[in-house]
Amino acid sequence: MIDLVGMSEFVSLKSVYQNEKRGEVIALAIADTAMIRKHSQPKVIIETSMEELSTDGEMIKSNIEEYTFRGGILQTGRFARSGNSSILLTAANQFGLNISIPVSLGKRYKVEFWQRSSDQKQTLVVASATKSDDFYKTSFQGGNNSGEWTRSELNVALPENYPEANLYFYLWSPASDSVWVDDFRMMVFE
Repeated sequence: MIDLVGMSEFVSLKSVYQNEKRGEVIALAIADTAMIRKHSQPKVIIETSMEELSTDGEMIKSNIEEYTFRGGILQTGRFARSGNSSILLTAANQFGLNISIPVSLGKRYKVEFWQRSSDQKQTLVVASATKSDDFYKTSFQGGNNSGEWTRSELNVALPENYPEANLYFYLWSPASDSVWVDDFRMMVFE
């Protein structure tokens, strides 16, 4: 079971008791907490608070110069969780913060962001291959309190047979409501 969930490098089992007649087995699980901590630290953190745009206004800058997010035209100063700006997704502009990440950086990803709506609707974060039939994962539709900032997240682990060199992330607002998004963070793990 340990091998099936990808924990064999962190946990080893030592047989303590076995009753072959009844099929009972008791095992002692020994965890290497140093390896677990090392594995749980992100290799790269890419984040933006929606404050800085590229010179042409098309892209939103991140804390790492080579990674920018598409959607500069969505920037607004109406609401912000931190700083002075957020992005606004609407029925006319349902997609934003598109970014491509090389899978050579890592195989696990965690995306966190904050959102606010006036009608308790939620924006979803999507991780996808170029062809969604090859790989597609989305966050779950949660609940918002009208007019309050709510934290959302998506955890992604790539399958061994992932067919592309990049993984694509973007936000999608399937509702007709206006949704403001701020403080986007992506963590890449080995």
